[in-house]
Amino acid sequence: MKPTDVDEYNNQGVEYYQKGEYDKAIETYDQAIRLNPDLAVTYNNRGAAYVGKGDLDKAIADFDRAIQLNPEYAKAYLKRGAAYFDKNDYSRAIDD
Repeated sequence: MKPTDVDEYNNQGVEYYQKGEYDKAIETYDQAIRLNPDLAVTYNNRGAAYVGKGDLDKAIADFDRAIQLNPEYAKAYLKRGAAYFDKNDYSRAIDD
């Protein structure tokens, strides 16, 4: 993998995520974010990995950032809503 290829880091993170290797996925997404901090999809994907680890606050922060970067990114709203639901914050879940 080229150290400057954001897409490769993001794709590798997805592979780790699908294997349930959430820490490795997060580390890989961190690399992608360092290279390009303006990709909503990477924050969304890292947020999903944080959900997998059970760290809902970090997940919500990543979904917030994804939405800030792309206010029309429906997947981030869906995942953030699910995270709020898991935190029993039903009104925010419904809003999303």
